[in-house]
Amino acid sequence: MNRDCMNRASGVGDARSAARMAVPILALALAWGTATGAFYEWGGAAARGVKELREKRNREAAASLRSGREELAHSAAVRYDEALALSRAGLADSARQV
Repeated sequence: MNRDCMNRASGVGDARSAARMAVPILALALAWGTATGAFYEWGGAAARGVKELREKRNREAAASLRSGREELAHSAAVRYDEALALSRAGLADSARQV
């Protein structure tokens, strides 16, 4: 029996082709998440701001999210969370400027 037939019989070829298909899909998902700022909760100043916002420390959250906005300038989620923190802190006028 030749080697190609043995690989087909054991399913090795199917696993390799599935792995080859998964790599571009994973790369595309990672690129999308990075481009949209979807992973901002995982690290940096914005993540610290989200944690502070959940703990109801609104002024600290606003400051952290402001510096997080510099890191993720195109992320609408960071701007929204910063405006939410400012609004909760009683600084609604500042929230309008975000």
